[in-house]
Amino acid sequence: MSIILGAGAALCYFICYLMVEERVDLPDATEKFSFSVFFSELKGLFKDKGFLDLMLSTMFLLLGAIAFSQLLQYLFLDYFQDTTYLPMPGWPFPSAGSSLLLL
Repeated sequence: MSIILGAGAALCYFICYLMVEERVDLPDATEKFSFSVFFSELKGLFKDKGFLDLMLSTMFLLLGAIAFSQLLQYLFLDYFQDTTYLPMPGWPFPSAGSSLLLL
């Protein structure tokens, strides 16, 4: 059954790939890389409020997952004094659970 579904998925992907029409013109290969253009684009990226909001929210999400992971370690080691079920509470936060599994 899994082989049939895998072949079906590959067929669907191939059909989607064939139906895509590229509408973006690529620059000529003769153009050289320019650091001034790169840094001006980078400067524009850090002025973009949507990008900055996305980066800050991602950083806070990761900090929260790490703090939750450390809280679970303290709770199981100090309060319960048993680390047998330590990986189980990580299911709502996959990054916290996966970091707990490494211990």
